Amino acid sequence: MLQQLYGFTPGEPFYRPAVTKFSNDLSATRYFNTVNVESILPPTDSGEASTLAFDNAATEGNDTLDDDINNVDNDGVAGLSSNDGAAASNVTASKEDTVNDNSDIGAESDNALSANSGETVNEADIAAIDFEADEATLDKLQAIRQKAERLSRLPNDRVLDEKDQEAENLLGKISDSISNVAQKIFPDEKSLIADENFVPPTLAGRKTPQDVAESKKVPLYVFVYADKPRDAQVGLGYGTDTGVRATAKIDYNLINRQGYQAGAETEVSRISKNVAVYASRPWKHPLNDKLDARLTYEEEVIDQGEGNFDLSTTTLKAALARNIRSDTGWNRSYSVRYRLDELETGVDGAALDDLPIRFTSSSPKQRALLFGYGVNKTDTDNATNPTQGMRQYYSIEAGTDSAFSDTDMAIIRAGVSGIYSFGEDKKHQVLGSANAGYIWADDFYDVPYKLRFFAGGDQSIRGYDYESLSPLDKGYLTGGQVLAVGSAEYNYEFKPGFRGAFFTDVGNAYDKDFDTETKVGVGVGIRWASPVGMVRVDVAAGVTEESIPVRLHFFIGSPL
Repeated sequence: MLQQLYGFTPGEPFYRPAVTKFSNDLSATRYFNTVNVESILPPTDSGEASTLAFDNAATEGNDTLDDDINNVDNDGVAGLSSNDGAAASNVTASKEDTVNDNSDIGAESDNALSANSGETVNEADIAAIDFEADEATLDKLQAIRQKAERLSRLPNDRVLDEKDQEAENLLGKISDSISNVAQKIFPDEKSLIADENFVPPTLAGRKTPQDVAESKKVPLYVFVYADKPRDAQVGLGYGTDTGVRATAKIDYNLINRQGYQAGAETEVSRISKNVAVYASRPWKHPLNDKLDARLTYEEEVIDQGEGNFDLSTTTLKAALARNIRSDTGWNRSYSVRYRLDELETGVDGAALDDLPIRFTSSSPKQRALLFGYGVNKTDTDNATNPTQGMRQYYSIEAGTDSAFSDTDMAIIRAGVSGIYSFGEDKKHQVLGSANAGYIWADDFYDVPYKLRFFAGGDQSIRGYDYESLSPLDKGYLTGGQVLAVGSAEYNYEFKPGFRGAFFTDVGNAYDKDFDTETKVGVGVGIRWASPVGMVRVDVAAGVTEESIPVRLHFFIGSPL
């Protein structure tokens, strides 16, 4: 299956970007601790050997690659050999013309060079030395060069005695403490590529640059190493919707030779607690066609507003989805998901008549089995901090009361958002978004409460609390049958990486007759294009309220 990552076939002209993409895609599978892809090019006029290597730093965690990937057919792919959990392969591509590589050791100067002293440097003193060497010597020289390249990639501030560098500020000390705990729980596997004395295994019959020049075929040597690859993460975060939250996650990136992956994660915040286990496997492509399964247990507290009863939910969710990425940019998803919700109102029997119609008891149970299909597409100039781009998504889900659902229902969602920068150095920027949804049901009040629409919060209508907006029944939030929310923003870059913003959000979660009042939030904010994504701090007011609420919103992530 990994051979599908080849973006080229034997006989095609050699193309460096295709090799780079192949190397990156191998790393993106997360199957390997180490990936090294190397091509041998013809010798240049200034040196005997010419090698172009595309090295990928070791990924944190990847499992064992089975040894029987070996012995692929010889039509462009030579046999693989393994050594201590490592594998190497050779792919040949056509090379019609000699490729010059500027990385060769030794270069000739066209003219005599002058030093600052005024004395002329003799060309003979600095000219490349012509010599002949056998294959074993050339292999040793190549190993020396690879080691030098690995050393050059090490941090400049590396301490030779390998003593740990301790942080001096408070945040750094907290981060070091968390890292130390995580290190004891999940000790790192030793990275081969970071080992100064490590030399990748060499295939028998390895081609030399002279062989490449004669055959006009560029061999591609692929070295991968996998030893129980896994990732572990612990973290602390904050959001105005969730408050302080703590997360922990562990991924096992290669369970067997079929490419199965699995993991578990948990998150605790002011409004929710959840734990999930998940697994995936490639279906028809190791990256672009995957089957994902997830089982989640969740507890959530829903803020019904001052003076209302406390509402909490306990939910068990199971989902299975096939996610397909397309070269056209349109990604598809086929899914089936089941949820079982138990709502707890904290209201005794005497007050049940005061509850909205959706509650037939103080702790009703609701369920739904939904089959879904969705498509989405994102086009941006930068995935982390885009300055131009557009995102679209469309989905539909349906269930029936004859198959583990409380009622016949269908849920449609759609959304589009865009960003455009203009002016000198793209200092001016406008953003816009629109999100809509509709729930069709035989009886809307039989639709599970957690499947209905709500508005308000960082990603909805700012100036209002998270999911605090929807139709009301006897003063309580019932959830909407229709969702319609739009947003518009203008910002200006007043300092490189920093922008001031003005925005307005409008909409609500409505009943089917649109009798619910439309809410409007306006505000100002600061944007910082950080290395991990856009950091957004906003102050917004809900201007449609009699006593206008003002709230602070904080968010990190793509604006699309």
